[in-house]
Amino acid sequence: MAAPSVQERALQALRLHYHELEGSLLYLDAGSAEAVATGIGLAALQDDLGAALVCDLSAAAPTDLPTAQLLSGSAPLRRVVLLLTTLLGEAESAVLAACEHCSAAAQFTVLCAVSEAAHHEEAPAAYPPACYAAVAATWQQRLNEQRLPAGLGPCSLVIRHLPLLLCPLTNSAFVLPAASAAARLPRAGQFAAGYSTSAAAAAENSDEDQPHLSAQAAQPAKGAAGRGSGRGSGSGSRGASGAPAAGLALLAHALVDAAATLGYRPEAFSLGPCSRLVCDAMSFVPAASGADLAPAALVLVDRLLDPVSPAQHADLLLQRMCDQFCSSAAAGSSGGGNRSSGFGGGSSTGGGSCAPPFAPLPGMVPMPSLDAAAEPGASMKASNDGFRGPLSLLPGSLRHPDDLQAERWLEFLLSRKGRDAPMFLRKWLREAARKENVPQVRSFKPGSISAAELRSLADSLRRQSPAAAYRHAPLLQLAEAAAAALEGPHAESWEAVQREQRQLLFACTESADAAASQLVDLCALLARSGGSGSSKGSSGGSGGGLAEGGSAPLLGLDDLVLLMLAAYCLLPDFLPWFAAGSGASGGPFSPQQEQQLEAALVEAGSDGGSDSGSGSGGGSQAQAAAEAELRGLQLEARDAVQALLGRMRELSAFRRSLLTAQQGQQLGRLAALGQDGAPRPTPLLRQLVECILRDEPLPDLHAGATSLSGLLRSGLGRLGVKAGPKPSDRPTVVLFVLGGVSLAELHEIQQAIDERAARVSSSGGGSGTSGPQGGGSAPPRIIVGGTALLHPRDL
Repeated sequence: MAAPSVQERALQALRLHYHELEGSLLYLDAGSAEAVATGIGLAALQDDLGAALVCDLSAAAPTDLPTAQLLSGSAPLRRVVLLLTTLLGEAESAVLAACEHCSAAAQFTVLCAVSEAAHHEEAPAAYPPACYAAVAATWQQRLNEQRLPAGLGPCSLVIRHLPLLLCPLTNSAFVLPAASAAARLPRAGQFAAGYSTSAAAAAENSDEDQPHLSAQAAQPAKGAAGRGSGRGSGSGSRGASGAPAAGLALLAHALVDAAATLGYRPEAFSLGPCSRLVCDAMSFVPAASGADLAPAALVLVDRLLDPVSPAQHADLLLQRMCDQFCSSAAAGSSGGGNRSSGFGGGSSTGGGSCAPPFAPLPGMVPMPSLDAAAEPGASMKASNDGFRGPLSLLPGSLRHPDDLQAERWLEFLLSRKGRDAPMFLRKWLREAARKENVPQVRSFKPGSISAAELRSLADSLRRQSPAAAYRHAPLLQLAEAAAAALEGPHAESWEAVQREQRQLLFACTESADAAASQLVDLCALLARSGGSGSSKGSSGGSGGGLAEGGSAPLLGLDDLVLLMLAAYCLLPDFLPWFAAGSGASGGPFSPQQEQQLEAALVEAGSDGGSDSGSGSGGGSQAQAAAEAELRGLQLEARDAVQALLGRMRELSAFRRSLLTAQQGQQLGRLAALGQDGAPRPTPLLRQLVECILRDEPLPDLHAGATSLSGLLRSGLGRLGVKAGPKPSDRPTVVLFVLGGVSLAELHEIQQAIDERAARVSSSGGGSGTSGPQGGGSAPPRIIVGGTALLHPRDL
């Protein structure tokens, strides 16, 4: 019998609060709304759990309760439930405002994803160990002080713990809600957890015999008072042991709760300094209450140990679709600043450098209106951002948690690369058209799938009848998203960057000089194009990018920076002198090559400024002032580029220092030569999964003492007894990446699992054999999680 999926487990966690949710007005904050929309579905809240109405907490209004009463059609509605994923102090104003709007209600229940213990460890000065009762009493008193003079009866308010709802990506993959405290607050200095190398000093100074030091480091700075405390403390001054850490204990509590939601008791392992701090903090998190949970290995990995794989523009249709709509949303949002909205829009005390880098999962997919295709020439009205009509048939996300068939489609598309995914999507559209007796009159060239063909099939199905359109709405949305990802500037830019990444991989196999020459040439091309708007076009997904002679767009400045980072991380895999250890303290490029890269990148980032003064016509004095200003900007740019290249050298050395060579194979080798002799990328997460499936030890992993057996094994290991625990000792392994995971990595992991199952099946061992010699128990189930879903340019 198959294990319950992430979505089923999240729904089970909500069912424990069925009595509070039934017949209530339900408010969701930003984090819980993302989790419900992507993993549970609004229909499940209302049909399965009995909520009368679901509303946005940030947009609470006096009409919410009367509307819920009208929809319920029963006795007067007196209960209001609020789902929070932030600290109580952050949500106070919004919660009280919503409760004041619902003056006719008498019972308010706050379900908070952050436990009392997590509140206390994050900000002990603001939250006592029993903070739920204290905060509930304060809020209830404030509400009654306003209700009683107005002639309203007193109300009751209680706060209970609801483990953080997860956002499923597949049946065995999830991320945290972007607006949740567990995703926003954990930091090491100015960087989000998983992106800091300075945390290595803190990890080295944390004595294994005194792991409480890491828990103390996770507490916020004095005076945080629980309101955005993680962000404020993250910007504190550096101490002698490295950058201050904040929110890591809070993340440890959230991971224990997430594992309990999935039905497991975690035994933590870590790879990376931030992960080790979280792993050590988990040693002091109390086990989840309830039934005895099965043990599972929780492997925590820092994102910086593999910064290349999330930046890869894979030939994966689903990744292109998600990136297309996330880029369109970022380009269309007002302000142009931080993509992920913190709760209430409060400013961070840490400044812009501490803005949360994570964005929510892809939201609304634009759909054509029912009558758009009936207009003359409507089929040719496709715009760059995917909108084809003024109205919308049924907006929704790429995930349809209420539709099992739509979920299977997404799972299947994630497993297919190249032209396979569009071909199967066309097949599903044709099958739906046959079921609805829709004639197909237009034919297309065989062997190729175009956006026009997908839109034609979807239009014919949509025009059949409104009932047919609604029956096949998830498939129509997939077709619309795929068509938008296969054409336009975003698709051309994606394919161009994909080609450059492939060529860079071949250049790295040749020599460092070949890789440097390719990067210098790309910088020169960017400089010749003027550079203006290239970064906007790349990050927004709808700009022109670069064009050579007015031809296809190339890459922007941000893509060029990611290519340089890839070169710094990939070159050591192919350079023999790096394998011998002589390059352990420096970068893969020589000083002369780095000087060339520095000059080329400064020129590429000058935004065509060298021509700005020649056409001003303001006289020699104005021209001299413009030239002086340009020289000053170029000096600033050179300083920034030198710091950037220094950071890349640091990341390259950071990876090599933590991923050591063992058993003739280096863990963390991001590229290798395939069977055909061509280089192929090998994400770190796939390597970890393959080692786990082969039941091989991972010497680079640090095992935390989160259980009695783990504590005993760690003690035996200190005494020299080779009894160290392995993740594969447990039937389930949860691989969690601090800093986020990409769809391309999920594809590689699923491919590794499928290849392993195929080898076992072909060897005649069946599903019950595994292990190094082909015998033993079945391989462990792999569940992948991350702080957020990453897109190529997010790094």
